Amino acid sequence: HTWVYMEAQVHGVCEEESELGGPKFDPPVYKQRYAAVIEIARKFSAKKIVDVGCAECKLIRLLKMEPYVEELVGVDIDGACLSRRTHVVQPLTTDYLCPRKRPLHMALMEGSVAEVDARIKNFDLLSLVEV
Repeated sequence: HTWVYMEAQVHGVCEEESELGGPKFDPPVYKQRYAAVIEIARKFSAKKIVDVGCAECKLIRLLKMEPYVEELVGVDIDGACLSRRTHVVQPLTTDYLCPRKRPLHMALMEGSVAEVDARIKNFDLLSLVEV
């Protein structure tokens, strides 16, 4: 793999690469980053994962499909953003129709990467993608 680093933040809103007028990556950089996190999680069979800077919960949506994951926590400094994403941690209809072999517990929490947070102790994997 060739890993590429690119940050795109304008007025607090992430922009699509195509709108920035700079280099374009295929697949987009954020997808490469998420794939790398999922690859590491699979390699180590991480059961408890925390995503710091989860914002739109895109990575959490991908990780919740991984059968080995038993606990997923998203942490972000923007409480308003988290309140708009509470549906992400709610069970889907398919979760009741085809239950997982292992239960999945999910939560979103307001917090900062700059502060020690006892709530995220004892996790197998901590992700800091696009923070």
